[in-house]
Amino acid sequence: MPPPHLQQTRKAKAQILVALFLLVSLLALHPVIDLLSGRLKPIVLTVMSVWGFKTADLGAAIQIGHIELGWTRDCAGINQLLLLLALVIWMRRRDFWHPATLWVCLLTLPAALLANIMRVLTLIAYRLWFYPQQESPELHYFMGFFWLLPLAALFLPAPERRQGRRWIELAQAASVMALLAPLLGAAEGIAMGVAAVLVLAKSQVPGIWTKRRLLGIAAWILLGIGIATVRMESFWLPWLLISPLRAKREWLKQPRSLLLIAASHPLFDLLPLGGALIWCVIAWTLWIEYLRPLSSPASSPPAENHRPAKSLWVTTALTAGMLMLCAPFTAFLFIPEPTELPRPPADATILPLTGQGFELRLPSAPPEIGIFWYPPKNYDRHHTLKVCMTYSGAPLKRIPDSDNVWQGNGLYYRECFLQNQTLLDNHKDYVWATLGAWASPGIHLVFAVRQSDMPAGTFETVTAQLAARLQNTIQ
Repeated sequence: MPPPHLQQTRKAKAQILVALFLLVSLLALHPVIDLLSGRLKPIVLTVMSVWGFKTADLGAAIQIGHIELGWTRDCAGINQLLLLLALVIWMRRRDFWHPATLWVCLLTLPAALLANIMRVLTLIAYRLWFYPQQESPELHYFMGFFWLLPLAALFLPAPERRQGRRWIELAQAASVMALLAPLLGAAEGIAMGVAAVLVLAKSQVPGIWTKRRLLGIAAWILLGIGIATVRMESFWLPWLLISPLRAKREWLKQPRSLLLIAASHPLFDLLPLGGALIWCVIAWTLWIEYLRPLSSPASSPPAENHRPAKSLWVTTALTAGMLMLCAPFTAFLFIPEPTELPRPPADATILPLTGQGFELRLPSAPPEIGIFWYPPKNYDRHHTLKVCMTYSGAPLKRIPDSDNVWQGNGLYYRECFLQNQTLLDNHKDYVWATLGAWASPGIHLVFAVRQSDMPAGTFETVTAQLAARLQNTIQ
């Protein structure tokens, strides 16, 4: 039988491992059918009515005063519930088997409902105040993050609420999970989530804030400002994971940690055998850190041989670092927009869509084919059509013998991108084309037709011609 100290080490690692997979599994439930939608909508409408606004339930939308807001599964709070539950599991991962943890998890349901009501009301207030502007995806996520953070802190054990290190850990974990949630529907999204959480699991707030650590925070802040300036939003997640607020220098020096951080970037999956490499690194890390037989207690990293920095510098650096954790959600407010985007052809009839984008009707184009023109939100890079549809609860499948046509809901779909007068047929080429600093995010073109109206092969040929026509006539 292993000695007691090894049994305790195994139990602690088992708790972290179980919490890790429960956390990622909860985040992966992002597209589940929401059962809360029908209950939350009347509450929101009642609150706005009490405040003196004229309200109406329009089914797929609600009317508040003079504006109409689309109502989707995201409004119903399932993501708030899953994110809050994931945060609670993560912050209590070392006491995972304690009976109190179960009751705390059950209490996340009313807490998440309250947080989501406040989030939706905040979004409505933003729409009313800044009409006709709409919130960006980053601001949308930030509002959820803003209301979740204080509630998640309430579920910490009472003694830990007074510990600054736990607040730093909670803030970083909340930022990472808020960014992860919409990415898990992408290819290898689950692998990205596991890789990110494995990095979090190996991070720790230092006991002593040295001058070297404070200089690292300053460099990290400057790097974040650079990411915001060039609008390379895909680098926010790796940037959060290497934060000197918690990252261990010894851990970051190891090859597997660098690969895990790289795997949290969507571009990693586009590399040859990138997806397989991600899972190999994950398996390697799980074996080394959690599964291999233990022969001795885990050794502690050597202490940094530096004096603590002055308290004033520590307070300043930590305050700036904590504020920078909001940068992925708020940086767009302070950075000017880059180059002007192309506009639809002058001879096109333009019909606005609810939320974002336009439907185009071109002269002599087949009337049964829908042509949809989506500019970027706040100059962000576009996601794939599959990710967007999965996020909306309508997953797509690629049809056999075609790399460009998808099917779902009785329709055929095809996407392409217009970027700097260039027509790009797939998202992989689009990612490479928009990789550079200040690159225009371009336009996302989506074509759709009922499967009963046109064979897939004909649809692919006709849409290729329509895309080329749009490329030659855009303004």
